Amino acid sequence: MPSASRLIPRRPSLAFWIMLGTLGSASITLLLLLVLTDNFATEYAQKRAQGAVNRLANHMANALNLQLDERINDLQLLAHWSMFREQPPEHQRPVLSSLAEESNHYLWLLLASPQGKIRVASLSPLEGVDVYDDPWFPPQFQHANISDIHAEPIPTTTGEKKQLTLQYEIAVPLADRRGLLEGWLIASLPWENIEQLARQLLGEQSAPAQADLLMFKSDGSVFFSSQDPTIRQIPDAIRLLSPDNGVTRQQWPDHQWYFTTIQKLAQQGEIQRPDWNILVRQPVSVAMRDFSHLQDQITLSAILAFCGLSLLMLFMSRRLTAPLKALRHALENPATQCIPQSNSYAEVILLSRVLAEMRHLEQQDLQELARLNQTLETQVAVRTQELDNVLQHAMNAFISINEQGKVIDWNLQASRLLGWQKQDTLGLPLPEGMLHQEDQSWLQNLLESHAQTGLMPLIQDHQITELNSRQREGIAVEVTLWVTETQQGFRLNLIIQDIRKRLTIERALRESQLRLQTITDNLPVLIAYIDRDLRYQFNNATYTLWYQWPVKELQNQPLSDLYPSDEYNYVLPFMQQALRGEVQRFERQEQRVDGMHYLFSMYIPHHSDGQVLGFYVLSQDITPRKELEFELQRHAQIDSLTGLPNRRSLMEQLPKAMARSIRTSQSMALLFMDLDGFKAVNDSFGHDAGDELLQQFAQRIQSHLRETDTLFRLAGDEFTLILENLSNGELDSQLKAQQLLHSMHQPFVLSMATVVLSSSIGIACYNREPEITSDHLLTLSDKAMYQAKRAGKNRFVMATPER
Repeated sequence: MPSASRLIPRRPSLAFWIMLGTLGSASITLLLLLVLTDNFATEYAQKRAQGAVNRLANHMANALNLQLDERINDLQLLAHWSMFREQPPEHQRPVLSSLAEESNHYLWLLLASPQGKIRVASLSPLEGVDVYDDPWFPPQFQHANISDIHAEPIPTTTGEKKQLTLQYEIAVPLADRRGLLEGWLIASLPWENIEQLARQLLGEQSAPAQADLLMFKSDGSVFFSSQDPTIRQIPDAIRLLSPDNGVTRQQWPDHQWYFTTIQKLAQQGEIQRPDWNILVRQPVSVAMRDFSHLQDQITLSAILAFCGLSLLMLFMSRRLTAPLKALRHALENPATQCIPQSNSYAEVILLSRVLAEMRHLEQQDLQELARLNQTLETQVAVRTQELDNVLQHAMNAFISINEQGKVIDWNLQASRLLGWQKQDTLGLPLPEGMLHQEDQSWLQNLLESHAQTGLMPLIQDHQITELNSRQREGIAVEVTLWVTETQQGFRLNLIIQDIRKRLTIERALRESQLRLQTITDNLPVLIAYIDRDLRYQFNNATYTLWYQWPVKELQNQPLSDLYPSDEYNYVLPFMQQALRGEVQRFERQEQRVDGMHYLFSMYIPHHSDGQVLGFYVLSQDITPRKELEFELQRHAQIDSLTGLPNRRSLMEQLPKAMARSIRTSQSMALLFMDLDGFKAVNDSFGHDAGDELLQQFAQRIQSHLRETDTLFRLAGDEFTLILENLSNGELDSQLKAQQLLHSMHQPFVLSMATVVLSSSIGIACYNREPEITSDHLLTLSDKAMYQAKRAGKNRFVMATPER
């Protein structure tokens, strides 16, 4: 018998191949790291520097707008203060002087006529001066105005003038009760405050290093620079930049490159503001300095890591292959009587088995919990919808008010009965004039008593009264009142039944049968009486309106001759039950000349001397309510934030897609996507930013889909995608996943910030295997997605079906 050494040809050992592969991978990784480090560091540094420059420009623009708005608001409050405007000049002058002396916001304040004549001023030398031709006097319009910056000496109370001071003026119109201009309130503000604001922002820790903040007019003339006062003009190439360009890299006349951005002073409402522009620049060399050091550190770290990894893999390869070398030696040596038993990896095998069993049990528990949670959510939603439908479509009006006397519920019948719409009443007291004076006083006393004592009133009453509609029409109603206690306080509930028709019917019944016929003929429902032979004995005129049947000709007509056979066979069991003495309530459809209608019918037995002589018919057209129910069911399958189909829609569409895959012999795939880093965006910028990110993520994914692809939002940042009509299921789904991952490289521009995120994708292909269900396919894609996350995120993983 030949030895094992003769059967096994000489080949390099496993340790050699492990070392060769590890060193080769480490070498390639190092080269790629050195190549990519420069590109990544440069791009990241530019984005960070541009973000800092842009934030500084935005902060300055926002702070300047806020300061101007505060001053305008202060002057408008003073201009509309009747106790100030109605005083004589000798009383107005101390107010203006006190405001100018006690606040560092103003140099002087004055009241001028529409023709520019100064009537009152904080500085007495200004009174009586004609300033109509001064450049800062407001033009001929009746809105607040902010003048351009200019230099002008400030007079003192003795008439002497100080040195030139940079200042600007804010003028607020004074209008009489008819809206006619009767003068101006004008304040002069020192430019020094805005310079201090700019230097304060530049001194903050988050401000970019050596950044220069400039302010210039539309012609490019500079009137403020935080770093270089010698700059008097902005170059045309830079001045014509639009704020939409964001932060750009520009070369200035000093031959240096700067990250530059421009923000314009916002024009809000009808206030005339000066054409001021804010420019922030930072030297590129300063912005990139830290990242150049980082680049060197990364390169050195990569070299050290390569050396350490080489030594570690040399040790690990020898350690891992030691049992294999012992087995090989035993097989090559014929003198060895027994094969050595190695238990080096027994712990790993045992641990993997234990973990696999634990994971299996965990998945079973999670699936059971998810099914239970879905069942509970469905039941709650169904019960809530049923209750809301009952209240909204009840035959009686329902109103509920809280302990502050404000309306918190108002159903559809209440709007129809009283004329006020729900959106006009919620959060407000009961409409004025709805209650009579005595009822209004009773309600007010009830609320005041609760506010004083804190005790919940005990009310359960039933009474007939009269309410006034929005059109001041008196409505006789039957009101049932009761109080319920909630966590937010007590609620006073009112069920209001319109008894006007009932009273009219009662009076009509007492007067004559003819009056009864007249009333029933004008009701928008079918009313009839059918005897034991199933023949009509009474009908109202609605039969003529709905079916064009003459009412007089229906007397003693059998129902089987009037209705189509399918409709007659549908209602026959209900009629038979009514003749047995049971009240019947049911819904049905019927086709009329103007289309399909839905009816709610009641069959009420007519008892006499213990016998059922026939039954009464009451049928109401509920087509609008049914159409509303269908519309609500449709909205229940749409995610309100993204407009995508939700989990419920997915659970309906996925089995249909799998059935179409079997029918068309085409593969399909289910992609389970999760947005990496979404929680960090929520924690850093708030839920509004998170919602905006989810909307942009959904829009970006949809832009890469075909008409046959369907995107769903499950919950949070989890999305699923159904890909149908795939010729090669795995290859086509991988190409689509790679395309979606590549689309994530573009940053998401949010209102609060610009972020760059990735996605983890799990792919489960369906090749018409009969043993795989829709739940199983969803579970496979979910597991694959979590494998992608554990593998480092920003990738996709193909699911392996569990047989």
